Amino acid sequence: MTGRKRTSMADILAEAKRHPRVEAVVPLVPGQRNEVDELSTPDGVRMQPAFDEIDGETARREVEAGALVVWGGCGCGPTDCGELEWPDPALVRGATPTIGRDGGWLSLWTAGQTRVVFVHGSVTWGGYAP
Repeated sequence: MTGRKRTSMADILAEAKRHPRVEAVVPLVPGQRNEVDELSTPDGVRMQPAFDEIDGETARREVEAGALVVWGGCGCGPTDCGELEWPDPALVRGATPTIGRDGGWLSLWTAGQTRVVFVHGSVTWGGYAP
């Protein structure tokens, strides 16, 4: 033993109560990004990435199964994509999205029990392209 006093769990807990860790909570902005780049659905449910990239057929199947669709037009990053658009999924249901020549991709996010297909950049889908 080195002669060092061991800190008891009671001491650790007492110290934590005296100096609690406080983190600022930034409110979500329904259907958009907030100040700290967190996304939420139009209903205000926090979104989390599930798959960084999915193919067009997977996106089509997800929408057929009830997923929402969000469009981030510029395609510059996973979330920093300007104003988000939430088209009615019926506008793209049954069609397979097509990636444009100047780039774009599709990703899959979750929001609670809801799945969200996130369209990034130059993509057309069922005749819809913002």
